[in-house]
Amino acid sequence: MKKTKKDRKLNKILKKVEKNKIDINRAYEMIYNNNSRKREKRSHFIKLRIKTKESRGVDRFLGFVFLLPIPIFLITLFIKDKHLKNSNLSKKDLKDILRSKDILLNLKTDDGVTVKIKTI
Repeated sequence: MKKTKKDRKLNKILKKVEKNKIDINRAYEMIYNNNSRKREKRSHFIKLRIKTKESRGVDRFLGFVFLLPIPIFLITLFIKDKHLKNSNLSKKDLKDILRSKDILLNLKTDDGVTVKIKTI
């Protein structure tokens, strides 16, 4: 029977425990790697809904334009540092926020425009 890399690692750790080179708790952490971070769920698309107070025709047109979700890589191509001048966010921070899954933003302006942004 061929030993895998995981089996060799396990045997090495157990031999160290047997010779009292490391304690049992440390060996347990090394075997099961409890400190590893779970990977965050990432989104790949953004869904936009824009409603204005101008007319139903404009709302329907915008609804048709943004009917399908937009891939995030297209949006990140258009993010420039000059757009973030007056903001505390850096370009990297904004990209990280956009790539996080299940974020819902509701924006309401003084003009009566409502924008809903959802990452999926």
